[in-house]
Amino acid sequence: METAVVTSLQFDHHHVVVGCDNSRIQIFETTTGRLLRTLQGHHGGVWALEFLHQEPPSRHVAITGSRDGTVRVWDIQSGTILYLLHGHRDSVRCIDVHGQTLVSGSYDCTARVWNLATGECVAVLQGHFQQIYSVAFNGEHIITGSLDSTCRLWSPHNGTCLATLQGHTQLVGQLQLSGDTLMTGGGDGYMYLWNLRTMECLYRVQAHDQSVTSLCLDAKRVVTGGNDGAVKLWDRQTGKFIRLLTKTDAPIWRVAICEERVVVCMQKNGRTATEIMCFDSEAPLPQDGSGSSTTGTTVTITTTSTTMATTHTLSAMPSTA
Repeated sequence: METAVVTSLQFDHHHVVVGCDNSRIQIFETTTGRLLRTLQGHHGGVWALEFLHQEPPSRHVAITGSRDGTVRVWDIQSGTILYLLHGHRDSVRCIDVHGQTLVSGSYDCTARVWNLATGECVAVLQGHFQQIYSVAFNGEHIITGSLDSTCRLWSPHNGTCLATLQGHTQLVGQLQLSGDTLMTGGGDGYMYLWNLRTMECLYRVQAHDQSVTSLCLDAKRVVTGGNDGAVKLWDRQTGKFIRLLTKTDAPIWRVAICEERVVVCMQKNGRTATEIMCFDSEAPLPQDGSGSSTTGTTVTITTTSTTMATTHTLSAMPSTA
């Protein structure tokens, strides 16, 4: 059987959508783990994925970016391609969506802004000197992170570069926007919190011994995952370390927060495991230093047999970007 690496994963109460490096997108049923369908059409690995509900008309849409340089918009109920977006000259590494506007970032050092209602490219963002690995868009700000170690702030209206944020010394691969606040994570192991009104760095913290591979934040907390296998909890306002949530022997691929739950996606025994943990942010660190007391569910996606096995009933989470 063909072996594939899961590069991206999002889910809601009904569907788990998985992008793989074998060019396929797999749709699973959340409650049972049953494979519903496989979307095929890309000619290279899928490295960017967004999953959302659109209306009108009411439909669930997956948007994927691939090493083949294209972006595809899919209706996951029917499995049909709604739009095939051409323009990038190299791999599409990242995408983000707000309303009817999509932003894609590429190894061709550009980002493109697309109208999802028409499939038209409305702006090309040029300025980075090396590949773009991350993008964030909230309707007001477009942010891109690059291998050139900078972040750039762009106008979504005319594509003008408004500012360049400097501080990281390696790839900026993680971006999280929250209003006028931007959190960045880099290959240098640091996370930065920026005020986008003043372009000021509010704090800089060495979060991991190796690359920051994922980060997310809510009103009170920041959770980071690293190439060192650690998942850590931080105070958003101060950047103060609260505690270690978990530690594994393999890199962390994705972390997400939803209320009092944390989703962690990692590699375990050759499989992609998604662990959903409940935590009490006020609980003290255990004396053995092993991390917080957590309860949760582990979902294992086995791409070699195109099945998803659940070890317990999955508590559905909102889709995470």
